[in-house]
Amino acid sequence: MERYGTCLAFILLFAVVPCPSASAPAPEPAAEHTLGAGSSLSVEDRARPFLTSPDGAFSCGFQEAGENAFSFSVWYTGAAEKTAVWTANPGAPVNGRGSRISFRRDGGLALDDANGTTVWESKTSGGGGGGAVTISLLDTGNLVITGPSTGTGGRAVWQSFDWPTDTLLPSQPLTKHMKLVAGYFSLYYDNDNVLRLLYDGPEISSIYWPNPGNNPFDNGRTTYNSSRIGVLDGNGAFLSSDNLGVNASDLGRPGVKRRLTIDPDGNVRIYSLNASTGGWTVTRAALAQPCSVHGLCGPNAVCEYQPSLQLSNGPSPARPSTIRSGTISPDN
Repeated sequence: MERYGTCLAFILLFAVVPCPSASAPAPEPAAEHTLGAGSSLSVEDRARPFLTSPDGAFSCGFQEAGENAFSFSVWYTGAAEKTAVWTANPGAPVNGRGSRISFRRDGGLALDDANGTTVWESKTSGGGGGGAVTISLLDTGNLVITGPSTGTGGRAVWQSFDWPTDTLLPSQPLTKHMKLVAGYFSLYYDNDNVLRLLYDGPEISSIYWPNPGNNPFDNGRTTYNSSRIGVLDGNGAFLSSDNLGVNASDLGRPGVKRRLTIDPDGNVRIYSLNASTGGWTVTRAALAQPCSVHGLCGPNAVCEYQPSLQLSNGPSPARPSTIRSGTISPDN
């Protein structure tokens, strides 16, 4: 009986000791917030991000830009369609095989196509001054290359916030040295210090916002402040040095992730992210009437908004696939 009890105790002890399983999946590698020089990501590994922000709100890596075409972008992690908020190579996508983003040992970030051609680079080679350099994605969505410093922390030698494409993020300034661009359309500060929308097409160029038929003061703007800076704050308010101030319809709602984007149809909109669905909602638009956008319908065309955009008696618009319909926020 004693031998039977000892054997039974041994069997029970063995049964509760976990055994390693050969079929257990390997744990996912931890998301990287900062990388050192020499790091890279191939387009074939695009399922994982190059970097994520410490709070997980932003990711950066390869994003599909067409058939077998990819860009290197930053996006809100929670967005269902991974809408880019910054792109290194807009209009110049790389091949879906053999392309790579590399943070080189000399401190430069470079995007190489499959044939080895560098289609974009940060031009920060040697920025580290011989010391250690790192690249980080911050909680603001700013992609930053940092060099060594004799003080506390490193110094930024390059940051994506200085090179916007078509979008501003909260706390990211738009200055006189920058513009947001989508196709032939751009949002920029003019020489008289006023923030404007411009259509710069192959044949004509014209300003269409604010109302070009009025002087700046009749449009509620001022030309006296030469600082030329605009910022979307965390509450959903966009404030500009030319006296422009607009609010998102969900102003002040806590925890909302937003972006201000110039869309390919030439309108500028503030978008708010629905955290439960991952979809974007328009919470403000510069133009309530899409037909006010110059060059949208093409020459000799008639533009009507009923409230969907209708084109007739003319060639197709420059970007027909991006014309929007539906209800948008009032004009400012």
